[in-house]
Amino acid sequence: MEYLEPLDFYEKIFKDNSKKKYHQKPGRLLCFDVSVKYVSLAVSDWKNKTAVPLRALDRQEISPTSNVADLFQSLISEYNIVGFVVGTRNTNSIDAETQIFIADLCEAGNFREFKYSTCIASENGEFIFKQILNFVSENLKLSLPRAQNIMEKPYAVCALQTYLDDMNKMLDGSNKKSIRSGTSTMPFDATRPSSSYDTVPQMECLMPLNFYKEIFKDILRNGYDWRLLGLHVGEKYVSLSVSDWKNKTAVPLRALDRQEINLTSNVADLFQSLIYEHNIVGFVIGTSRASIDAPTQNLIDNLCKDGKFKVLKYTIWDCSITSKHAEFVFNRHLEFILENLNQPENLNRTVMEMCYAVPALQGYLDITNKMLEEDWNI
Repeated sequence: MEYLEPLDFYEKIFKDNSKKKYHQKPGRLLCFDVSVKYVSLAVSDWKNKTAVPLRALDRQEISPTSNVADLFQSLISEYNIVGFVVGTRNTNSIDAETQIFIADLCEAGNFREFKYSTCIASENGEFIFKQILNFVSENLKLSLPRAQNIMEKPYAVCALQTYLDDMNKMLDGSNKKSIRSGTSTMPFDATRPSSSYDTVPQMECLMPLNFYKEIFKDILRNGYDWRLLGLHVGEKYVSLSVSDWKNKTAVPLRALDRQEINLTSNVADLFQSLIYEHNIVGFVIGTSRASIDAPTQNLIDNLCKDGKFKVLKYTIWDCSITSKHAEFVFNRHLEFILENLNQPENLNRTVMEMCYAVPALQGYLDITNKMLEEDWNI
C-alpha cells in the first residue's frame, strides 16, 4: 500500500469523495491502531464527519496474515472503503509493530490499490466515545474499573476522529440553496402552545429556522465555544443530551427517572449546573409531533417559574426527523460498548429509551450544519 502524507491524502482521496451525496455512495475511511493488546478498527460515517468503533481484535487470538486480511476485505466491501488511516502515538511516524502489521496484511491480501495516511489521536477524538461509555456505565450501574478497561480498545476511533476533524476544517461548501420566507417545510413548522404560566418570565421559543439564524449560525460559522442541550420527556425518563465542542454530534448526558425526580427544584438546579459546565446557549426540545405535548410543556413551565432561564431560548424538533447517519453513529458506539462490556443485547433497547434526546438534537445539528456548509440563503 502506498503511504501518503496527511495533506496529500486529503487532496488525492478525501477532498472530492467527501463532497459526494448519500445517493452517490461516497467512500469511507477505515482506521486501524495497533496497541500492545489490541488491533482496534474504526470507520467513518457516510458523510466522513464522525468516526465509530467497529472491532477490537485481541492480538493474541488473531493471525495478522489470513484472518485479518479476510476481515479487511469484507469491511472494504461492506463500507465502501477508499483508504486507510493508521493511528500513531506521539508522532506521524509509524512504529515498528504497526509497520510489521501493515507488511503482513499486504502480504496476505491484495491491498495494493489502497493508500493510507497517519494521525495522532487527540483528546477531542475521545469525547464522543467516552461520553457514551460513561452514560452507559452510570445508567447500567457498572463498576468504573470495568468500564475503563475497554478504553484501550477504541484507539482507532480517537485517531480517525482527529483526522476527520482536521480535514473537514479544510472543506468549504460550494452549493447554495435558499429558503424563502413562509415556504419552510415540516422541520421548521414547530410551534409552542399557549401555557397556564404565560404571566411568568418565559424562555423564548423560536421556530427552528429562526433559532438557527438568530443564535446558532454564528456559533457554527465562527467555532465559538457554545453548545446546545437536547431535552426529551418520555414516558419513563427525562432524557438530556449535549452537542460536542464542534456542534456536529449529539451525545447522551443524563437520564432522569420521572418517578424519582422532582420536576421543579431538582431539575432546575441540575439544568443550572449543566448550563455552566457545558457552556449551553440554548435548548433543542424533542417531540413526537410539530408541537410540544403537555408533559414537556409542564416541565418547561416549571423551569421558568423562578425566572432563572428567561435569558435562554429554545426550539422544537420532531424526533422522527433524523438521519440514518445519526442512528448509525450512536448505534455503532452503543453496540461496541455493550459487546465489550459483555452485556446482553437486549440492554440496547433499555439504553435507547434513556437517550431519546440524542436523535432529537442530532437531527437539528445535521440540518443546520448542512445549511451552513452549503451556504443556504435564508
